[in-house]
Amino acid sequence: MNAFVSLFIVILSLLAANCASTDRLEEKDSVQVNQADSVKVETAIVSRKRVTEEIRCEGRIISGSKKIISTSVSGRISRLQLRPGSILRPGDLLFQLDTTFLQMALTDALLEKEEAGIRLEEKLASRPSGDTLQGSVLQRWELICGVPQSIQKVRRARKELLGATGRATGPGRVGSVFVWEGQSVAAGEKIAEYHPKGSFEVELSLSYLPADLAPGKQVLIQVYPDSMPFTGIIHRILPQVNEKGLFVLYAKLPNQHLQLYEGQRVTGLIMDELSEKIPVIPVGALTSRSGRTVVFKVHRNQAEWMYVTTGRRVDEEIQVLEGLAPGDTVVISGQQFLGHRSLVRIDNQGHAH
Repeated sequence: MNAFVSLFIVILSLLAANCASTDRLEEKDSVQVNQADSVKVETAIVSRKRVTEEIRCEGRIISGSKKIISTSVSGRISRLQLRPGSILRPGDLLFQLDTTFLQMALTDALLEKEEAGIRLEEKLASRPSGDTLQGSVLQRWELICGVPQSIQKVRRARKELLGATGRATGPGRVGSVFVWEGQSVAAGEKIAEYHPKGSFEVELSLSYLPADLAPGKQVLIQVYPDSMPFTGIIHRILPQVNEKGLFVLYAKLPNQHLQLYEGQRVTGLIMDELSEKIPVIPVGALTSRSGRTVVFKVHRNQAEWMYVTTGRRVDEEIQVLEGLAPGDTVVISGQQFLGHRSLVRIDNQGHAH
């Protein structure tokens, strides 16, 4: 009986040893097969960043502080120096009316004043010798002779003559011009508009409106292709899209150097920086499986596809809102050869991620 038990133990030992040897061979064969079937890939590490997005928009300058250029007298415009968009400097000639009739009116007024003075002198000379002339009497005689009236007429004629010439009182930029040289204009008629130093309102349209964009945000406005952009401040955002399906916002733009005028086409750039850091991956890590966006995450030399929800794209990186965590390793090259849990070997030689 003891001999039988001993024989049974020996047989069990031999069987166990044979099984262990077989497992080692199978494991070795498995490693060799995995090595042969693995796919060479490049990878990157999921990082966390505060993303700054460039939002581009287009629009035009729609309004600004305006002043009216008008004439205080009637006449025909003999010279017009106003051109839309031209720069005005203090003292610049704006317009000149034909002064022929105004000069004649001034000449007549001066002659009438001279005649009134002669009549007053004659009246003063005719008074008795030794007569003391009281002030009230003198004023009455001046009034009778038409002296005050003639003086007022001369002043009015001179003022009208001066009004025939329009000059700029301060710096500005000409907007719309409503008359032309040779046209007759009435007193008070609007000749042109100009924009003094101040601020303009810019209307901008954009296809995408970030949820965190609010009044007070800066926007860079490019008016001229080769010049430095202007810095505007957003002050109003419309809650609804327009008839073209675009969002519309309005910004205030300074015009201290008189480079702007109403109607100019402009482009805008809004730098929108998120307040929190969000995981980002290279855009090249995204692929598609079963009609959905996936990323292959490498875990223990296996590529596991992960369904992800993405956010904003900025240059060559894109936000990952769900599906990955900072520190995960993702495949950025070679995904076309991968399936779920494919074996991979990482080769990032010559690439920095």
